[in-house]
Amino acid sequence: MTEPVEETIARLRASVTANPNNPVTRLMLGRAYQQVGRIDEAVSSVQRATTLKTDYYEAFVTLGGLHRQKGDASQAANAFATAVKVKPGATEIWLELAKARSDAGDDAGAADAYAKVIEERADDVEALRDGGLASHRAARHETAETWLSRAIACSPELERDGRVQLALARSAMAAGRVGAAVQGYAKAIAHGAEDAEVRREEAEALVADGRVADAVGSLARAGVLAPQRTDLPRRQGELERDLERLEDARASFLRWTALAPDETPAERSLIETLTELTQSVDDAGAVVSSMHSTVSSLARPRPVYEPA
Repeated sequence: MTEPVEETIARLRASVTANPNNPVTRLMLGRAYQQVGRIDEAVSSVQRATTLKTDYYEAFVTLGGLHRQKGDASQAANAFATAVKVKPGATEIWLELAKARSDAGDDAGAADAYAKVIEERADDVEALRDGGLASHRAARHETAETWLSRAIACSPELERDGRVQLALARSAMAAGRVGAAVQGYAKAIAHGAEDAEVRREEAEALVADGRVADAVGSLARAGVLAPQRTDLPRRQGELERDLERLEDARASFLRWTALAPDETPAERSLIETLTELTQSVDDAGAVVSSMHSTVSSLARPRPVYEPA
């Protein structure tokens, strides 16, 4: 017959009182506390076990799990990191360390831990995917692209994962492979990764690919998704001006200044110039050629001067 947990706790507490320096009993008591949801007491007991035996692998693994249960990813990562120092070949705990570091916002550290997992499990789709995403966030674009491509090869349904496609698009853009980036952004958006920032990034990739008219469309969509962002109509207006679509440019700059609380005379002059052009000039293209530098200077971001 299995002993009730509360009776187990009482027995173990008596053992701890009789022999407070036994790390095994401390660990067992901590696990018993965990079973009944007494997590703070569990952490305290297991923490004491790790103090008594500083290479106690099982205790550090348990402690890491308890910290994750409490939502303390940083402390969980510390415990798992100690566990893998004691037992470097523990691939499962390297995976737990990677997850904890990722949850704690340590993407570079997470990528390092995923690398240990991938060394042992070259076709582990979860490690390849999550390691690739962590590498992407850590700006390790070449590693991200390698691991994510391998993950897709092992599990083709990841082709429809918007996060994966977005990471691949950004990695391609960072590597200067503009065409691949454009394709990646299209796939990411098609598979649910659309937001205003993604659309803005797509627009800049399209500009780099020489597809300025398509970039205007991406910025217009970004403006719908985030109507309060002032940078989107401004950039859209700049591109429309470059395309000599002056009416459209004027409308975009008007949206920009309506959103911006710090409208300046230079910005008003830009709109007035475009208004005059669109209302009084038949051959707008010829005028744009001569006005381009002036309008560009008006649309350029204002310098910020630091006090000496």
